[in-house]
Amino acid sequence: TEKILVARKNKLGHDHPDIALSYYNLGAAYKKKGEYDRAIEHYEKSLRIRLDKLGHDHPDIALSYNKLGLAYGNKGEYGRAIEHYEKSLRIWLEKLGHDHPDVAPLYNNLGLAYTNKGEYGRAIEHYEKSLRISLEKLGHDHPIVALSYNNFGLAYDNKGEHDRAIEYYEKSLRISLEKLGHDHPNVALSYNNLGLAYDNKGEHDRAIEYYEKSLRIWLEKLG
Repeated sequence: TEKILVARKNKLGHDHPDIALSYYNLGAAYKKKGEYDRAIEHYEKSLRIRLDKLGHDHPDIALSYNKLGLAYGNKGEYGRAIEHYEKSLRIWLEKLGHDHPDVAPLYNNLGLAYTNKGEYGRAIEHYEKSLRISLEKLGHDHPIVALSYNNFGLAYDNKGEHDRAIEYYEKSLRISLEKLGHDHPNVALSYNNLGLAYDNKGEHDRAIEYYEKSLRIWLEKLG
């Protein structure tokens, strides 16, 4: 990708939209490697070109802000993540409207950032917005709906409302079992989270039961 970037710069100049795409792709590659500062550096270079060439409300600008939010979230800088998610969300709301399926992941990302910040009420508020769109546009048994229920569970478990968390984890599990099968990683995730919630309740035998179910899937999938 670095070689492609150099070739494109030589041919197109330093501020062409295709150069922005190369920086964007390099950012994604560094993010996958866990090199979040390098990822942010390249996403920001991409964003600067896109702002200059495409304007402040182009969908590619929204994508750049979202990727920056994810990278800052991976770094643990949740305030910076929220700042970038909100910029992305404003563009998508303007371009797509309040009930478009592509808006739901932004609300979900904001919810995760607020969960990690410990602001569980704000997290739940954003999860509810994401879930409403997903239920309306995708149906009650879509895997994305299952992930939304899982995120509700995380927020409630961290709030200390372990029974509410278990309720949402079980909803997530039912959908994943039906749609993805009994050995899918999302099913393992649900079992693990149920184990955590029961552990937090002090029901350690129930917790072990779910941890073992999760472990069986991971052993089969990962060795």
